Amino acid sequence: MSSENDIVELAVDKSQARLYAVANFSLNRTVISTDGVFQFIQKGCNVLSPKCVAVLSIVTCPLVSAMDFWAGKHSVPHVVYPIDADNCGSLTPNSLQLSAHGQVHSQILRTLIQRIWGWREVVFIFDDFLEPETRFRISLMLSDISVTSCSVRINDQLANETLQNILKAVSDMRHVIVAVTSNMLSIIFQQAKRQGLLTRFYKWVVLSNTTCDEALNTSVLVDSNLLYLRPTHLDMTSSKHSCQFPFTPLEENVAARSHLISAGIEAVIGALAQEELLLEVGNEDVCDQQQAAKRVKAMQLAKKTAVETAEGRVTFDSLSGRVNSFGFEFCSSDNTNPSGYSSLGSWSPSSIETMKKDTNLFKNAFGDFRGKTLLIGGMEVSQKLFGQKDARPFLLKTKRGNSTGAFDGFCVSILQELAVRLNFSYKIVEPPDMLWGAPIGNGTWNGLIGMVMRGEINFVIGPLTITSSRAAVIDFTTPYMEDGTGILTKKPDPDSDTVSGFFRLFKAMKPMVWACLCGSVIGVSLIIYLVDRWSPFSERRSSKMDDTPVSSFFYSFWSALGSMLAQGSEYQPKSSSARVILGFWWLFTIILVSTYTANMTAVLTVTIREQPINSITELAGQSQVKPLVKLGTNLYTLFEEAKDNIYQTIWKMMSGNEAKARTNQEALAFVKTGKYAFLTDRSQLEYIVKNDCLTYALAEDVFNTAGMGFVLPKNAEFLKSVDDIIMKLKESGIIDGWRRQWWAGGSKCSEADRVSTVSQLDLKYLAGPFIVFLAAMAASIVVVILEKCLTTRCSSTKLENQ
Repeated sequence: MSSENDIVELAVDKSQARLYAVANFSLNRTVISTDGVFQFIQKGCNVLSPKCVAVLSIVTCPLVSAMDFWAGKHSVPHVVYPIDADNCGSLTPNSLQLSAHGQVHSQILRTLIQRIWGWREVVFIFDDFLEPETRFRISLMLSDISVTSCSVRINDQLANETLQNILKAVSDMRHVIVAVTSNMLSIIFQQAKRQGLLTRFYKWVVLSNTTCDEALNTSVLVDSNLLYLRPTHLDMTSSKHSCQFPFTPLEENVAARSHLISAGIEAVIGALAQEELLLEVGNEDVCDQQQAAKRVKAMQLAKKTAVETAEGRVTFDSLSGRVNSFGFEFCSSDNTNPSGYSSLGSWSPSSIETMKKDTNLFKNAFGDFRGKTLLIGGMEVSQKLFGQKDARPFLLKTKRGNSTGAFDGFCVSILQELAVRLNFSYKIVEPPDMLWGAPIGNGTWNGLIGMVMRGEINFVIGPLTITSSRAAVIDFTTPYMEDGTGILTKKPDPDSDTVSGFFRLFKAMKPMVWACLCGSVIGVSLIIYLVDRWSPFSERRSSKMDDTPVSSFFYSFWSALGSMLAQGSEYQPKSSSARVILGFWWLFTIILVSTYTANMTAVLTVTIREQPINSITELAGQSQVKPLVKLGTNLYTLFEEAKDNIYQTIWKMMSGNEAKARTNQEALAFVKTGKYAFLTDRSQLEYIVKNDCLTYALAEDVFNTAGMGFVLPKNAEFLKSVDDIIMKLKESGIIDGWRRQWWAGGSKCSEADRVSTVSQLDLKYLAGPFIVFLAAMAASIVVVILEKCLTTRCSSTKLENQ
């Protein structure tokens, strides 16, 4: 017996008991072979038995169209099950089509791509397996959810070279949907295998016209991540999602299709019974046009019927008559199953909404390392001369007993959490050349990145900046923190300049202010003298018997100077105009002396340290301090290949350096000389300054900002799992907590050491006033001597004249 006869036989058996209970109707059938379909149509409607109430067509799409035209012409209820396609296009209102609605594929794919997986890039490969409407809906869905997609139509005549070029897009986007016939599917799998695209790094979703066993039971798909969506026609509820059919593949196909046909028969017979058309059976011809209107109404009612069965719920679209409770059985490639795949159950567009976001639909997808011991690359250089560690606090060595070899630090905290969640143990190894990694020509790299590329270690932890040159040869995890490049210089010693320290009291005001102040004293003295001398209200002589002027420039000068120093003066101008000038001078001196006193307090009690270099622009614009970058680092490569003018200037300054450094310790030794500025990750510089704030100064400028991530091999299957864990650690604030812990721990500088502090005055700070006073005393002695000499000479001249 043919497969179609098996299907109909089983469908009749399923429907018989229920139909009799509902409509007191016994189901009989008359079989017309596909060879006799056109003869049947030519004979007209009268060829049907008077007891016939509807026509069931299980034929190919061309014959479906012919039968549908005949049924529509005579208003005969028509149930259609196409055997060669999911959809045979639009049919007449008198037909109930037991195939998928055009949007069911796009609905279920939308849920998977957007909500379950969150894919952002998809390659869509298809042939004529799906109806044009279905293909259009899938393409429209990909555009609607803002997924970058590449849609390609192929056929059986496609050359291997053309197919190879098409599959190159898969290597870039990593996610692919294939909707092709079984023959085309086999060709695609073979070519994808040769191109290395059937690995766990790539995700495939396949729709085709074959069983799970025929599609997935092949050695080609070993280690692949492939999900096969096989039409089931069942709307399984969430509670039945793990349903497994206890049949062989052929029996399973017969069971599922017979279930759908049974539901279609029940929907039509039930609707005819409600319209009382079954009472006329045997008395009226099914082709009787007087009953045509009632038959049309019954078919409209059938499309609104929901048929509840033990296998699932079947509903129809009220306009097209297609099944909208269409579902899929999910089958996934699975290396652990002897058959090569596992059946995950059946879902419809409605029931899949209950699926959890983290549901594992790809059985070969990476889960965990299953207790494996991994080799993890990391580095902390230690030398006898310097105690500062190269990657601290990201990585630092700790002692266990008498040996030094265990690692700890910020990155190790993250690694330990990864080890717990991904079930692995680890051993951290250092590179023989003690470099993080840089290109050395011919596509090869040195350091830890080179070890990852050669497969010598599983991945690398540490302060590795994410760059395009590195990402071209390895994969980075999602950034665990953001960082930039900072500039570290030697902090100037305020006590190193003895001469400047002696005159510290005069630093409260700049030389120009002091010059203006001296000029103001002389100027106001001259103005008071002139105004007071020329005013008619001023007494110009102290008495009529004395010719000595009461007012003079020297009197005015000592009055202005004495008032500014709060010493007062015996002389006061006599005129009102001169007194007005002197009064405003007093006000001016009060403001000036108060300002000087306040600023002098800050100068004497707070240490003022100036940063010699505060930005990369300042570094490039001077020649006393030279830039220093560790060899074999991403930053060194950045300056070496720089196109930016400032970066090119920095590279020229670096090229002339005699100083070369591979580690932080070596670089800090050069910085202590005061001739070099160390450029590296700001996070490391912050830790250095935090532990030695009296020696180093950190520039405020941060440039070349980028993320930091762990280094994994290209296309590593565990990349997404690591990314998900790091993302959750960041969102929960755990990584921020670890950063605060490691950057705060071990600090040798108190908060008071890192900010300006009050200090006792040393003699060298007050030496300036003493020196000025001594100089004034020496000058006064000289003046006295000159006065004495001048007086003696004048006296001698008088005696000679007498």
